[in-house]
Amino acid sequence: MRIPIPKVVGVVSMDISKAYEELKRLLRENKCRIVEEEPLSKIIVEHGSVFGFSPTSVEKVVTFYLVPVDSKTRIIAETSLSSDSKTRLIRVVLENIAILFIVGMLVYAFTDLLSTLSSLSTKLPEGVVANVRLYVSVMNILFVILILVSVIEITFLIYSYWKRDSFAESILKLLSLLP
Repeated sequence: MRIPIPKVVGVVSMDISKAYEELKRLLRENKCRIVEEEPLSKIIVEHGSVFGFSPTSVEKVVTFYLVPVDSKTRIIAETSLSSDSKTRLIRVVLENIAILFIVGMLVYAFTDLLSTLSSLSTKLPEGVVANVRLYVSVMNILFVILILVSVIEITFLIYSYWKRDSFAESILKLLSLLP
């Protein structure tokens, strides 16, 4: 059995069979789907949703290893974001980069058009030049909004990765409170 570099480790004052049953019960109560289990040694669960917006609600796979220590049980938890969550977050970031590129090109094109129209403004009605200025302003605002959204999404991706163990920590804390 491969024991990972411990991410979250807890020791509970229960023998391994009781700890295993209580852990399994807590995981079910917290809407986990048990993917694989080796009785009295390992439980692998999926938790969260692909639409989750916090480290505890984002879709992840958590592996709990149980190791007997005297009359107690050591539980080691290893968490990884599910491939669907990683794919979704990467796809959203790449889509935003593509949209930023397209909007940037439109801003450039409208700005170029505006400068061309400004040089011809003596021959064009003022309404045409004013409309192009309005479009350029709207595109610039849209460009800034998209940059902010992209920064927020990248920040969320990094934060979710760093805090991915928060669900396992809460489960082990609940388990340690049981008599």
